[in-house]
Amino acid sequence: MLLFAAPLWLGVSGAAALAGAWALLSGHKRVRGVSSVRLWKGLGEQAGPISRRRWVDPVWLLLFLALVSAGIGLGQPEWQAAEVHRRRQIAVTWALRSLRQAGAPEQTELFVRAAEGAVVPKGSLFLEANDEHRQITADELQRGTTLLLRHARGDVEARLGLSRSTAAMATFERPPAGSRPMGLFKLAGPGLNIDPALARVFAVRPGADEGNAAADDGVVLVNDPAFSLATVPENATLVIAEPQTPLPGLVPGERLTADSAGWKPTAAANRAEDFVQGIVDVRISAMRAAALDATWSILATADGRPWLAARAWSPPGSTRKISLLWLASEPAAETNWPKFASFVVFFGAWTDRALDAGQSAPAPFVNWKQLPDPPPDPPVPARSISGWFAALSALLALAAAWRFLARGRES
Repeated sequence: MLLFAAPLWLGVSGAAALAGAWALLSGHKRVRGVSSVRLWKGLGEQAGPISRRRWVDPVWLLLFLALVSAGIGLGQPEWQAAEVHRRRQIAVTWALRSLRQAGAPEQTELFVRAAEGAVVPKGSLFLEANDEHRQITADELQRGTTLLLRHARGDVEARLGLSRSTAAMATFERPPAGSRPMGLFKLAGPGLNIDPALARVFAVRPGADEGNAAADDGVVLVNDPAFSLATVPENATLVIAEPQTPLPGLVPGERLTADSAGWKPTAAANRAEDFVQGIVDVRISAMRAAALDATWSILATADGRPWLAARAWSPPGSTRKISLLWLASEPAAETNWPKFASFVVFFGAWTDRALDAGQSAPAPFVNWKQLPDPPPDPPVPARSISGWFAALSALLALAAAWRFLARGRES
């Protein structure tokens, strides 16, 4: 696109160009030869009437073009490239939320609605995010419409399209794992403490609030030989018991000590998915034997004995499920497991699973965080081309001078 920084000079130059063009072409007429009555009468009769066209002198034409080019240069012309797919903005409100329920895949829903007073131009509207795409109408956009996302594993980029351009965009960040609010409770018998590595895992967990009995879910850490599930808070959904803690269907036994090499834990054949990071490098120096009934599932063994075990339990007369997890060893004092990432990953994933399974009502929607819009692309700078017109004017003037000198030599 051609722009002029000083259009006034362009107008003056244009007027001068018109005057010059009129002056050059005013003599462009047919000329008839007229014989002199006295001197050229015979010659005129023999040659017949003379008729020829008078053409514009090339020297003056070159000078005229040079002046026109110089006049355009005085207008300070600039060239700016046209923007391809120029964005047409529509003010909209975005939202993205997920619903996680036990026994069902995560559902993620994108919502968009035109802002109050926003004008939605006519055209083909479509809404897309990740691999999902749907055509929408202007009325749907005014009222608000949704798009169901089946695969929302990472950040989500949403786009509202109008015909072939982009009308609005938004980027959403997945909520951090374990961000659901939950109460954290520590129950230890006289003279006993909760294992520090286990306590640290939940102390840094997002959403954990120690002693919060008003939260929908609660995690209970127990180290008490006289423990009873009747003492847990009403919102408890997960109980993690240390070796000497009795649980329904589980009776702790004697404490066993390994030799200097330690025992290597082994995941149960059907529970390998519980140890995504693996436990091959874990070593156990001591553990507690236990008698378990058939309601318990063994997650891992050590020296042929249960090392990690789990089961679901519901309080009498309640439909709420509480997940019970029993550890045969104290993680920090009797193993090196806390040194590996698999320790945090295991308890984080197990807690998420227990909280999902313990929901007696649909879980609330979890809202994704909308990231700030990136700054708009800087405008394409205009490039001055007045120098090109100045160079063209100089070349034309030199050509006129050369033509004038060549004519003088010919004469």
